[in-house]
Amino acid sequence: MSLKKTLDVAGISMAEFGVMCGVSRTAVSKWCGGLPQHVLRRNEVAELVSAIQSAIVNGDLPIDRKRVTVAERRYATKIAIESHGRLR
Repeated sequence: MSLKKTLDVAGISMAEFGVMCGVSRTAVSKWCGGLPQHVLRRNEVAELVSAIQSAIVNGDLPIDRKRVTVAERRYATKIAIESHGRLR
């Protein structure tokens, strides 16, 4: 599954993913457009995407946006991803 599709299915914005990776939203947008990640970030991004995909498969993501505040959703997303892999 592509990065953009993974983020869409998980309900994670490019800005939120950028914060998780320690990069800008613009960098994530470029990655979604097909540009490769920097060699020093590639493994970290791959681990994070794998954890997100695992959380999707197990039904932990996406978080229902209607029932929680933005802060609660971000926290729940972080917990869901951490339970399936490493999150910095």
